[in-house]
Amino acid sequence: MDRVFPYFNDLIGTLLYTGLLIASVHALSDTRRHVWTAAVLAFPVLLLTWIEGFYGSPLLKVVYLVFAVLFVAYTVVRVLSYVLGSGSVDSDKIYGALSGYLLLGHGWALAYILVEILNPGSFAGLAQPGVVEGIGSELIYYSFVTLTTLGYGEITPISLPARNLAAMQAVTGVLYTATLIARLVGMYSSGRGSRG
Repeated sequence: MDRVFPYFNDLIGTLLYTGLLIASVHALSDTRRHVWTAAVLAFPVLLLTWIEGFYGSPLLKVVYLVFAVLFVAYTVVRVLSYVLGSGSVDSDKIYGALSGYLLLGHGWALAYILVEILNPGSFAGLAQPGVVEGIGSELIYYSFVTLTTLGYGEITPISLPARNLAAMQAVTGVLYTATLIARLVGMYSSGRGSRG
């Protein structure tokens, strides 16, 4: 199948990513201002995803990554504002908290890819350091290992920006789980106490 349709997997991935971006904008649509903010951040990501598929320019990749990081950051903030907002703790808030955590890992991975493109060789242990194609899955893996502070050590940040991002992500991962769990338990307990 790959011989007949060499770009089939890329096309399917791009279509799925497009659907994900549109669904994200819709999910953030509780007010007109939030819809517009999400759309303004998502549109360049969507447009550059399709353009970059045809014209693999490093500059387009950098611009795409900057907007993608901004969009993911905005989405995490909106999801957390819902999760930590008033109301009882229900399955939606739990799913939101989990989604926020996964989005954090994805956003940091995009930032790592951006650092590697701008400063090739920022990470030791990549299969092909400095080569843009194929580093995404490795840096997504690295991002989640760092977010959970698991740290196997086979991929190591070398450059100063990469080390600083890794330190910030590790702190973010620890604080996210500690503060979010404490807040959700507090919200659950206060909602339960007022009922009974």
